[in-house]
Amino acid sequence: MKILVTGVAGFIGFHTARRSIDIYNDGAMSRDFIYIEEALGMPAIKNFLPLQSGDVIDTWADTHELQDRVGFRPQVAVPVGVQAFVDWYRDYYAV
Repeated sequence: MKILVTGVAGFIGFHTARRSIDIYNDGAMSRDFIYIEEALGMPAIKNFLPLQSGDVIDTWADTHELQDRVGFRPQVAVPVGVQAFVDWYRDYYAV
């Protein structure tokens, strides 16, 4: 969770400072930055770079076995959770 929070917080910082974000592909694949753009209410400044070796356009992981083993199932959709985090971050850091 710490990595996710650090990544999202860093992304918010880039947004707030209006710095460009390097995207190592054509940007057509599924990416979480779209949720953060929506939560912040402003588009990211994107610097599209060439597709890197090993980049995956889409993944459709099935986490049911992991959920069964650890006994945890997410209760909040990603866009809702990202919005809640962005709201908390802005309030906590007064940005």
